[in-house]
Amino acid sequence: MKKNAVPPEKRFADALLFLGRTQSLATAFDDFLDFALLFIKWWDRRPEEYLDLEKKYPSQHAHEHFAEAFLAMLDIADHRGEGFKDPFGDFYMEHLSNDRAGQFFTPEEVCDLIVQLQTGSEMPEGTTVADPCCGSGRLLLSAAKINHKAVFFAADVDLTCCKMTLLNFLMNTMGGEVAWMNTLSLEHWKSWKVSKVMDGNGMYLPYYEEIAVEKAVFPIMHANTIRAQQVENELADRSDRTTSPKSAAARSKKGRPTNQLFFDFGD
Repeated sequence: MKKNAVPPEKRFADALLFLGRTQSLATAFDDFLDFALLFIKWWDRRPEEYLDLEKKYPSQHAHEHFAEAFLAMLDIADHRGEGFKDPFGDFYMEHLSNDRAGQFFTPEEVCDLIVQLQTGSEMPEGTTVADPCCGSGRLLLSAAKINHKAVFFAADVDLTCCKMTLLNFLMNTMGGEVAWMNTLSLEHWKSWKVSKVMDGNGMYLPYYEEIAVEKAVFPIMHANTIRAQQVENELADRSDRTTSPKSAAARSKKGRPTNQLFFDFGD
C-alpha cells in the first residue's frame, strides 16, 4: 500500500456516507447490500434488476460511490490476502446501531478466541457450524479460518444482518445457508443457500439462490430438538436410580449430532 493511500475502511465509509445524503443512511446501507448481492449474481444478472436503485440514485456521482463502496468492501474482506475479514460490522455499529435497537457485534478477536476454545486448531471437513443470531457473520468467519470447507448455517431476525452475512459467505466461498428467521419463536421468512461451482480455469466460484423455507435446513431446530432429548434423558436418569453409570452415559449421547459446532450466543 502506498504511504498516502486511503485505507479501504475509510473509502467504504466515505462512499456510504455520501449515499446517505439523499436517502437515510440506513436506507442507503440496505440499498448498497442489495446492489452488492445483485452485482455478485454473475450467473443470472439482468440490467432491469438495477432499475429500482437507478430511480432512487439517478446521478452518475451516486453510481460512482456505489462502485467505490463495492471495491472498498472487497479490499477490506481480502485483508491483505488473508481473507475472512468482516467489512460491515464496524461501520454498522458506528453509524447505524442506535437506529437498530443498539446492536453491537462481538469483536473479531473475541470471535477468534471463542472458536479456538470450542474447536482447538482443527475442525474436521464437513463439520456443521451454526450461529442462531449471526449479526454480520463474524463467528462463522472465525470458524472458517480454521476450516472454510465446513458447512455454515446462519440465522438472524434482522434482514440487514442476514444480507451482511450472505455477502461474507460469498466473498469467502463459504458453503451453507443463511436464514432470515426468529430463532426463539422459529418464525422463518426467507433463506438463501450458498454453493460453489468450478469454472473452466479450475477455480471455484460461489453463487447463491433463494430457497423455499420448507426446503431449508434447520440446524437451529435440530439443535433444539437434540437439547430437548438431552433434558428428557437427564430427567429419566434422575428418576431411575437403578440405572448403571455406563448405560446412563450411553443414553445421554443418544441423538447427539456428529461434528456439530453450535454457538448459543452469536454476534
